[in-house]
Amino acid sequence: MRLSFEAEGRVARLVLTEAERGNPINLEFCRKWQTLVSKLRSRADLKLIILEAKGRYFSVGGDIGEFELHTHRLSDHLDKMTELLHATLIEWTNLPCFTLAVCQGKVAGGAIGIVASCDEIILTENASFHSGYAGIGFTPDLGVSYFLPRIIGDKRARRFLMTNSKLLPEEAVELGLASGVYDTTAISRVLKERVGATEHQSSDMLKTLKQKHFRYHGLETHLELEARCLSEVAGTANARSGLKAFIEKRQVQFD
Repeated sequence: MRLSFEAEGRVARLVLTEAERGNPINLEFCRKWQTLVSKLRSRADLKLIILEAKGRYFSVGGDIGEFELHTHRLSDHLDKMTELLHATLIEWTNLPCFTLAVCQGKVAGGAIGIVASCDEIILTENASFHSGYAGIGFTPDLGVSYFLPRIIGDKRARRFLMTNSKLLPEEAVELGLASGVYDTTAISRVLKERVGATEHQSSDMLKTLKQKHFRYHGLETHLELEARCLSEVAGTANARSGLKAFIEKRQVQFD
């Protein structure tokens, strides 16, 4: 996945730009996201980071085409990805500024973990969250199974992840995952409001709240568990069948 970064004053924009492919999460994305988050760590002047995406979808989640290329050693490939993704996610959650995700269309798989780790999520009217993992016999990564139970509740998160279901925008707001649903004009207004609300805030206050008060205790250990479980599950016959069926656009029957 391609990424772009630009900063103006105390506001930065991180944009997923591989719109033609639905902004998939692949090894290239892992490396680029790590580089950009490291760059953001050096920008102590920033007060707000806006995470957004070009195209119809925010992100379709894992790059199935890339997974297919590594079917013979998929667990090893996923290990490389989660090693980078999870280390970067921890750095991302500790950035000493307000992070805001703007999501349109499908938000699937690991992309849910990235946006759920932000301080606020706002949605377009056509946005929806899709688990995706269960459909190919995978288990979550990128903190999805850490953040969702804490935000939308344990039982709702279990149903979402175990039954390959989706959340529509109004339900995401009702459950506390997103703060609002807006049309294009209203989103521009909300972004201006957030810029105005954060640019004059104390950087010391933001840093202390993010890194101490709102620190995600236990996240690192949980990410290690997610990575280990995903690696194990991806090596099973069920996961290979699920991946093959998804690529062939047919229903799969798991054992």
